[in-house]
Amino acid sequence: MSAALNAASDCASLPYDIERLALEWRVVPGFPSYEIRGDGTIRRVVAGRYRRGKGGPGASRKNSIGDHGYPVATLRNGKQHTCLVHRLLAEAFFGPPPAGKDWVAHGDDNKLHCHIRNLRWASPPENWQDGLRNGRQRVGALSPKTKTTEEDRLKILAAYVPGQVRMQDIADQFGVSRPTVSRIIEGKGWRGEGRGQK
Repeated sequence: MSAALNAASDCASLPYDIERLALEWRVVPGFPSYEIRGDGTIRRVVAGRYRRGKGGPGASRKNSIGDHGYPVATLRNGKQHTCLVHRLLAEAFFGPPPAGKDWVAHGDDNKLHCHIRNLRWASPPENWQDGLRNGRQRVGALSPKTKTTEEDRLKILAAYVPGQVRMQDIADQFGVSRPTVSRIIEGKGWRGEGRGQK
C-alpha cells in the first residue's frame, strides 16, 4: 500500500479494502506528535505536556465541534492550533491538495461525517454542486434569502427587452438590485429557464 493515496482520487475508487485502510494510523502533516485514523480519531504518539492520566502517548483525543459546525481538534507543534478534522484526514490519507482542488468535500454533505470513505479533494464549484445535488444548497425561489417569487421572476423576464428597457428600471419597479435582475435574466441562481440558459 502506498504511503499516500492519489490526491485526485475518490475513496470509492480505491483498489483495496477501505475499511481496513480506515483502521490505519497516519502521521498528521505538520503535527508529527500526532497520528490520525481514517475515521477521524486522533492520538498523541510522543510524550508532551499533559495532565497526569490524560493526554499521554497513545491516548485518543476528543474532537469538539467548532462554531462552523465541523469537528475540530486542538493540536500542538510548539503553538496550539485548532484544526478541522476533515482537512487533517484528507492531508494524511490523500496527500496535499491538487491544484485548484483545495477544499475537502463531504460526499453526503454531513459536516460531522469525517471518514475517509466520505471525503475527497474538490474545487469550490464541485463542492457547491455536491450541495445542490444533496439538497444542502437552495437556489432561486427555494432560497430563504430570495426577495423575488417565481411569479416575479417570470414578470422580470417578460419585462426585459434588450436595448429598450433598462435593467435598472426593472430593478426599481420590483424593489430589487440591478445585479438581481441581471442574474434572473441570465438564468443564474435560479432553477428554471432564463434567457441566458440553453
